[in-house]
Amino acid sequence: EREEWQAKPKVSAKFSPAQDTVNLAIAKIEKAKQPFFLFCHLWDTHFPFPTIEYEGKQKKDISEVLEEIEGEAQKEYFKKRVMASNIVIYSIEEMKEKYDEAIKEVDRQIGKLYQYLKEQSLWEQTICIILGDHGTNLTEHNVYFSSSSLFDETIHTPLIAHIPGFEQKEIEGFAQNIDLVPTLLELQGWEENDKDWQFDGKSLVNLIKSGEEIKDKVFFFDGLAEGVRGVRTKNRKAI
Repeated sequence: EREEWQAKPKVSAKFSPAQDTVNLAIAKIEKAKQPFFLFCHLWDTHFPFPTIEYEGKQKKDISEVLEEIEGEAQKEYFKKRVMASNIVIYSIEEMKEKYDEAIKEVDRQIGKLYQYLKEQSLWEQTICIILGDHGTNLTEHNVYFSSSSLFDETIHTPLIAHIPGFEQKEIEGFAQNIDLVPTLLELQGWEENDKDWQFDGKSLVNLIKSGEEIKDKVFFFDGLAEGVRGVRTKNRKAI
């Protein structure tokens, strides 16, 4: 698959941290005494997506985009973010395509880890969670290639879990990354009234099992968006 991907005319990989990370993860699993706990951070989809060389048509529209941006603060931010000396960006649309290619590379490497766990007969006894720490505004809401906002593009992130013994289904309900540690502990037999149970998050086990909602609202903020706060209920969101 990787050879086929590299053969495409527009896209080639300079290097792939995702590939290196997954290779290291597999090596660690092979050496580990079971059970094991593994955390992998795949950063290929972080701007400027340096793991992917994307030639494109080299259409130059950056100056045109600058003219359309309202507000000097956003213009200066865009210049610093996109026109840095070590980044070559010709077209906003091609940069979005480069982002998509980075996502495909991460997906390929996650698939490689999945296949390894299957081949080693570990998949059906392994809890596997795929999540995002934040999303990215590509150009939406006049935010360019950044997570510095509280719009859904940045705060509504992926959360996919494989838990042995649970049927496959899509679950509606509030969940946050801070809920994952208590969820994992409950799946391992801990109870929420244990004296050592002190977490900001709540276990998602009941939500997963029965759809029972564990919270009726969530609060959020972004360290890169100073002074901005948000709250969401089931049918309303305020920033």
